[in-house]
Amino acid sequence: MNKEEFARIIAMIISFFPNSKINTDNNTQMELWYGMLKDLDFNITKLAITKMVTDEPYAPSNMIGAIRKYYGEIAGATPIANEDGYGMVQKAIRAYGYARPEEALASLPQNVRDAVIACGGWLQICTSEEPETMRAQFNRAMASINARSSSESRLNSAVKKKIKELQYMSDKVVMIELVPESKLDITEREQTQDNIQGMAKVNDVIKSLGLRED
Repeated sequence: MNKEEFARIIAMIISFFPNSKINTDNNTQMELWYGMLKDLDFNITKLAITKMVTDEPYAPSNMIGAIRKYYGEIAGATPIANEDGYGMVQKAIRAYGYARPEEALASLPQNVRDAVIACGGWLQICTSEEPETMRAQFNRAMASINARSSSESRLNSAVKKKIKELQYMSDKVVMIELVPESKLDITEREQTQDNIQGMAKVNDVIKSLGLRED
């Protein structure tokens, strides 16, 4: 949304929640609010606020978080419930078997596919000899994935991008720390041996030129 649309959103919030702590004379507050909401679609945001008004009798303490929460519920596809995902996987197994994982996964919603991967992959689920244990594990994975998706829906695009950048940098640090020390030691020893041999040759040349006595 642009700044004109943002101003209309603020007016809408104040109209519905006159006791909300919004100070339109505070330029810093308005700039911060705009930065957190500008990636949202104007019309969907209006619907989100309308829905929020019907569900919230009082102004939410975290207004921006509440707006993004309701926005995500309207704009995003309805997530598959934690307990329903495993049933969808079982239907896909009957339809595609274990030998056609790409087609099977393509037939499932994103959060269900993520849960399949979290449980070891398509073949792992298909060949599990303890279906009830796998079901429980799958439901836990679905719960974790849905909770994370709900949390991420409240973040604006800039914050999401920054978090991904930080996670990427953190992964690089971990990879560096995992370099085996033994390999580094071997390299150091090889370099030390090369240096010794090199110095010995230098000494031989100096001696042959008569530049230094033994």
